[in-house]
Amino acid sequence: MFGALGRLRRIRAHKTGRFTGVDLSPPYIRVAEVCLTRDELAVTAAGQFSLPFPVQDEVIFAEEMADALASAVQNSGADTRYVVTAIPGEKVVTRHIRIPPVPPKEIERVLKWEAERYIPLPVSDLIIRHVNLGEVNSAHGPELHLLLAAVPETLVRECHRCFTEAGLRLVAVDLRSLALWRAFAGSSGDGLQDPSTWAVLNIDVSYSQLVVVREGRLQYTRSLPQGLQVAVEVDGKDGARGISDQSEGVIYRAALEELAREAQRSFSWYQAQDREHPITKIILNGVGSKIQNLGPYLANRLGIPVVMDGPPVQIKTQGDYDPAFALAIGLALWGVQ
Repeated sequence: MFGALGRLRRIRAHKTGRFTGVDLSPPYIRVAEVCLTRDELAVTAAGQFSLPFPVQDEVIFAEEMADALASAVQNSGADTRYVVTAIPGEKVVTRHIRIPPVPPKEIERVLKWEAERYIPLPVSDLIIRHVNLGEVNSAHGPELHLLLAAVPETLVRECHRCFTEAGLRLVAVDLRSLALWRAFAGSSGDGLQDPSTWAVLNIDVSYSQLVVVREGRLQYTRSLPQGLQVAVEVDGKDGARGISDQSEGVIYRAALEELAREAQRSFSWYQAQDREHPITKIILNGVGSKIQNLGPYLANRLGIPVVMDGPPVQIKTQGDYDPAFALAIGLALWGVQ
């Protein structure tokens, strides 16, 4: 989306295509390597590691982070240093906007004016990019549906510097919403042919991400500042920190209820814009999805079936698919598609 330092570039790490996605979702670094061989997408390495310092609202690209990134990628078993990441937090601003149809070369000019209207930050300090989500019919006639994204240039530069100091080649700073769309719809021919409307809700510790897909195309996305503040405990065997998903005391009830309210508000707003295509299911992912009975609870609150499913990729690491790695897999897919 933003590319490295704002320049969108595609770099093939190997002839087969092998990239590593680095998900910086506090309080963890999650790494997933995806490889394309013989037309098969496969996760060949993965690992979850604790951030080296307490994080409240945003990741700090300090010296300690560079050391942690280098260690995380190495310990995950990933073979490539070509990585794609996404910056979490509220400093990455996204907006869905609609403009009259204009030639592609005119979109950038129109967006500069639109950005000043929709983004509450000085435009001169931002890297601004857009994704054309297609033409839609409205009461005013045909319009272009654009996903506008902006991030402070200084933040992207800090991120790039941090990955470089870690000995990694940061080839793109992506959007979390695009990574999830890519993981569940953009990497599969079947997903692009699916005529139904469905959603992915990725629930993490501090943030959640919602995307709505129709006929394989991204329709709506929203970043939710609510996550499930699940309890973190120490494993006495190796000292590794992990998410407990069994104890009844894991879920802070207020956080769960607030998450359900925000998700319901988002779905209600979307359905009000498009009543002809009701959402038929919600695919639940993220570390929060492992909380026992969360799926039935959300299905009851939202009135939409909730299912657990993973991206259409082969898992060639130890164990089964872990929904905590959905975002990291989608980031890695940026390079191998």
